Amino acid sequence: MAVSTDLKRFLRRTAGALAEYAKQHSWNREDIELYYRWNSDWDRLHVIVVVPEFEGGSHYQAWSSILTRLAAEFADEPDAISRLGLVVRTSQQVEGGGIYSIGPPFRRVRTRKAR
Repeated sequence: MAVSTDLKRFLRRTAGALAEYAKQHSWNREDIELYYRWNSDWDRLHVIVVVPEFEGGSHYQAWSSILTRLAAEFADEPDAISRLGLVVRTSQQVEGGGIYSIGPPFRRVRTRKAR
């Protein structure tokens, strides 16, 4: 399936916002992984963000913090956030597999390193 221009732009902006989020938490840009799956039946974008850890907070606090950052990034496009399904997992959870593994329908967003 081809990825639309709008989806590519959204994913680029999301990856950029997450890179800033990583910097604020003293993580390397490469420490955060981003996966996506477009559900055309529901007109929703499902995104899984894999972070190193929940930094002294709960899973909900990490999710809320990332969603708040993305909402700020897309303040000019509130409809984009309303069509987003966000899941946050730690690297350890994903490595453990099972219900936390990243399924085949999800594609990893490859980000370019800063020059």
